[in-house]
Amino acid sequence: MESEGFDRHPEEKKAKSKSIMNTGNRQQKLRSKPVTLTRKEIKTMLAEKGFYDSKLYPRGRGFKNDFGEQKDDKVVMDHASGLMWQRSGSDEGTDYKGAKEYVHQLNQKSFAGHSDWRLPTLEEAMSLMKQTKNRDGLYINSVFDEEQAWIMTSDLHKGLFGTRAWVVDFSSGSCCCISFSSAHCVRTVRALICKNWAPG
Repeated sequence: MESEGFDRHPEEKKAKSKSIMNTGNRQQKLRSKPVTLTRKEIKTMLAEKGFYDSKLYPRGRGFKNDFGEQKDDKVVMDHASGLMWQRSGSDEGTDYKGAKEYVHQLNQKSFAGHSDWRLPTLEEAMSLMKQTKNRDGLYINSVFDEEQAWIMTSDLHKGLFGTRAWVVDFSSGSCCCISFSSAHCVRTVRALICKNWAPG
C-alpha cells in the first residue's frame, strides 16, 4: 500500500491559483489550459517534468505529491501541485461528450462546495502516476478510488486518424490517445485558491 504524503488534513493549505509543482528548490507550473499535443510533444513533456510512464518514459521517477483529504472524503488535495482532485469520479465509462456533461452536472450541483470543476490536462493527470502499483494494481496512490482506472483529460491529439482525446491509464501506467466515442471514466480537478489571491 502506498501512503506517500497522505494525511487527513481538515483544511486547505495555502496554494497559488495555478498548479505548482516542487522540484527541489525550483517550482514549475502544471499547465491547466487544454492544448493539442503530438506523441513527440508528450514524450518531451514527460521528460521535462520527470513524470513516470511505463511505455513513453519509464525512466521518470514521478511527481512527489503531498496529499491531504477533506473530512467528507469527497476530494483529495495535493498541496505539492496546488490541485484539488475528485477522490472517485464517474461510476461508469463515458464518451468525450458525456465527460463534458458529467463535469457540467458536478458544477451545477456545486460538488464538494465548488462549481469550477473541469477535466484535467494531461500534465495534471500524469502528476498522479506512480512508478509502482498500489494494492488495487493501479499506478496511483491508493487514497484514490480504484474504479477509475482510466481517466479522460482535456488535451487532444491530431494525427492520421483525426482528432482524438488523451487519456491516462493507471492500470498499465501510461497515457494514450483514444477516439471521442471511446468510453472512459472521469476524475475532475480544480485549483486550490489562496484566500487573498485575486486574478491579475
